[in-house]
Amino acid sequence: CAGTSCATLLADYPSSGDGTYWIDPAGSGAAKAYCDMTTDGGGWTLLLKATGDSTLYYGSAFWTDSNLLNETSLDTTSTNAKYQSFIDLGLSSLRGCFPSEGNHCINFTVSGSQTAQQVFAGGAQQQGSNFDGQMYSGWSYQPNCKYFGVNTPYCYRRTRFGLTSNQENTCASNDTAIGFGLSEYCHSASGERHGAGEMCLSTNCSQGSKNNGFLGLLWGK
Repeated sequence: CAGTSCATLLADYPSSGDGTYWIDPAGSGAAKAYCDMTTDGGGWTLLLKATGDSTLYYGSAFWTDSNLLNETSLDTTSTNAKYQSFIDLGLSSLRGCFPSEGNHCINFTVSGSQTAQQVFAGGAQQQGSNFDGQMYSGWSYQPNCKYFGVNTPYCYRRTRFGLTSNQENTCASNDTAIGFGLSEYCHSASGERHGAGEMCLSTNCSQGSKNNGFLGLLWGK
């Protein structure tokens, strides 16, 4: 019997461990999902995995369409993947974690029980600045124009979920992007891209100039 989410499965079976379960959030057919039942209260459903390559960069259609990607890769290894839960699961929270970055996580509150697909198909949403205290000490960023949220609106660098910033107070030319779905330019096919990672390409970055792609795990509940 499928649960509606990892969170409801954990509520019904509190001893459940991390692993693969059947869920059916929309009542339209069950699909397998990977559940984190132990971290930060447990009940987290894996929505998407992004590596440091360009497959899931900002402009990738996977952020907004209904196509799946490597959906049988139901673990936390370094493989790009997008699951049915990204499309079907109504959310109150998004949680992005980066295993190679001290397993650091960033959190975002979702309004109106939207799915991840609906969130990323919508407009820019700012929840605060500087990750609201969620900043990892190893990341490099700049002191001004800090925008934390989803679908960040500023060029030159932007992110689907994370932080952008600039050394100047000219937000339209932000140099920093940290998080998921990074792109260097808004209106060009060229430039640097990462599915998850960090860009701070300036001499004014707090930890120096960096351009790193790394694994990101996007969870929801």
